[in-house]
Amino acid sequence: MAYKIIALDETGKASFNHLSPFFVLSGVVVSSDYLVRLDNSMRRLKRRYFNDEEIVFHCRDILRRKGRFSVLRDDKIDQQFWADYITNLNPSEISVAVVIADKSKAKALGWNDIAILRRSYNKILEEFTKKHLSGNHKGKIIAESDPYQDKYLLEAHNRLQTLGIPSEGITGSNYRSFVTSVSLVNKANRQKNE
Repeated sequence: MAYKIIALDETGKASFNHLSPFFVLSGVVVSSDYLVRLDNSMRRLKRRYFNDEEIVFHCRDILRRKGRFSVLRDDKIDQQFWADYITNLNPSEISVAVVIADKSKAKALGWNDIAILRRSYNKILEEFTKKHLSGNHKGKIIAESDPYQDKYLLEAHNRLQTLGIPSEGITGSNYRSFVTSVSLVNKANRQKNE
């Protein structure tokens, strides 16, 4: 059976004390059938530009063009790298899910950081379920662990296991049969090279 996997990570923090004006929760959705091809193509890209297929792509590190990413200071190389990178993530087998919380608007509505996290995780899991899971596809959720945020991801998952998505005719039982695992991973799960 093919699985749809959503890999979650965030940009910025939900806290109003954090510099970022937005909290962005994003996910890459890919079929388990396509993972080997995606991994191979990304390894080729990493070897071509950085001579290291294990290098980890962190947006902040890439955009700063420092250290191992300093080769991107050359505008021609930078443009070609981004064209190749986007090409690798553009096939129909890959989808992107994004929830963006404008913290100034959230504050005006009386939300706190917990409300931002709860609503963001609820929304992304609901959309993943509605758009990608059915009788033919089961789902797996993978998130980079953040001790403060993990409980809100798990809370959203538990809520859907109990209530489902009534407006879509998805029961809690349906959701439990669709989503078979939630994995919280950290940087130690990687083999080498940060």
